[in-house]
Amino acid sequence: MNSVEIIELKPKRQPLSITLQIIFVLGVLASGIASFFWKEIMPLFYAMLSFTLFVMAWNQYKLSNRKKIAILYVVFAMITLVSAILELLELL
Repeated sequence: MNSVEIIELKPKRQPLSITLQIIFVLGVLASGIASFFWKEIMPLFYAMLSFTLFVMAWNQYKLSNRKKIAILYVVFAMITLVSAILELLELL
């Protein structure tokens, strides 16, 4: 007689860094739209973009094993972080 065993497959949990990337992308979109109306929000936009690029670099490095693209993301993240600091200093 044939016996059938039922195996329940559990979905993999999504890594926290992917969830953070989604949240930061939504933050970049919201602050980008808000920066059209209020120019004082530009440092926030640059900071959110910088954090998004850092998280994207981490995801590329750890999850996708794409080291060269991760380095490119880090370079652009540093540039936008410097832009955010310069914008903050300009507002003061």
